[in-house]
Amino acid sequence: MTPARFILLLALLGGLAIMTIDYLALRSVNGSSSEVDKVVSPPWGGYALRERAQRSASSWGANPDAATTILQQAATSYPLDSRQWLHLARIEASLHGADSILLDAHLDAAIASAPQNRPARWRAAQIALQARNYTLAELHLKRWLVVAPHSTQQALLIARRWLFDPDELLDRILPDGRDFHAQAMTLAHQQRDMALADAIWHRVADEINLDDPILLAYVEFLLDHGRFDQAATIWARHDPHYQAGGIANGDFARSLGEGRGLNWRVGTLPAGVELTRDENDYLLPPASLRLAFDGAHNVNLRTPWIRLPVAPGQRYELSGHWRARQLTTRALPSLWIQGEGGRLNEQLTVPEPSFDWTPWSMVFTVPDDAPVIRLRLRRDSTTAFDRNIAGQLWLDGLVLRVLPEEQPMLVAGSGEP
Repeated sequence: MTPARFILLLALLGGLAIMTIDYLALRSVNGSSSEVDKVVSPPWGGYALRERAQRSASSWGANPDAATTILQQAATSYPLDSRQWLHLARIEASLHGADSILLDAHLDAAIASAPQNRPARWRAAQIALQARNYTLAELHLKRWLVVAPHSTQQALLIARRWLFDPDELLDRILPDGRDFHAQAMTLAHQQRDMALADAIWHRVADEINLDDPILLAYVEFLLDHGRFDQAATIWARHDPHYQAGGIANGDFARSLGEGRGLNWRVGTLPAGVELTRDENDYLLPPASLRLAFDGAHNVNLRTPWIRLPVAPGQRYELSGHWRARQLTTRALPSLWIQGEGGRLNEQLTVPEPSFDWTPWSMVFTVPDDAPVIRLRLRRDSTTAFDRNIAGQLWLDGLVLRVLPEEQPMLVAGSGEP
């Protein structure tokens, strides 16, 4: 036998011996319904040690010291297995709570052994919470978000149990990054937490643009919260074509954007309707808004629409231009002004099936309880024979302006001498 073959044979016999010893040790563990801590594992650990560690982690309450010893052996033999460190941390949290001197080290070892393992980071945060060590819980919630940014809202909801100041909450929980602030703003809107929304806005206001979801969510929240002047001021600061008290993107000079804040809302269009910015046919450059109907559907249309902050009790004129081409049916589209929370319902119907660019205007008084109105393009479905609508409609140059108060007419002879 050659030396090489002899060495190979020894290696095979050694491997077989190791497997045999490992098998017998594992069999001893499996055959012992109790006192697993008294079973001896091979020096290298093996499957027997892993099984002992798992059982000890499940039943550590019966003998915490023995379970800790076995888990420490497993952690020493397999330091890159985060489960052993987490089990040790859980025992420490249960026995000693926030006073544990080993909890922090065990959790750090768990994260270091599996730096991209999201469940391990989440488990570390939960164990810190179990120990009521909130400073440590904040650290691990923040670490968890680094690899699970989509869970920002969940982390904030957990930390709000003890972090009541919104600035502290953001500082201690959120990692650096705009996406985290965007999700936090969504949470503030959903929870109607104006203090949290203001804290987020103050952090990002200087480096934001009109399409940023943080700005859109914040302005939407301000409108819902009754802070209409602030919403209009913020929008005007970021939209050079908008003046507070007017119509945002009333000339359709930019894309419609996401349907929040003071943007146009489109949502889901009904079948048979196409809505586009028309850069080839407009009154004011660079584009108009065009709606096309395919003639095969009895369209019930309630979009696009836009929110307009106004002054309650004030008279306004809403004006613009429109154009139509070969619209069919007697149920033609119309413009509809509706008050949010107040009784306002003004409507102006398209005058003819076809006409060139033509001005239109609507004069109305805002009810005292309607600080926001909605301008909506509307078409009602009909039961008439010609119910399926075809043709095209364009809108452009929309303007909202304040009118002076109406002066009472003086009757002859009624004046003072």
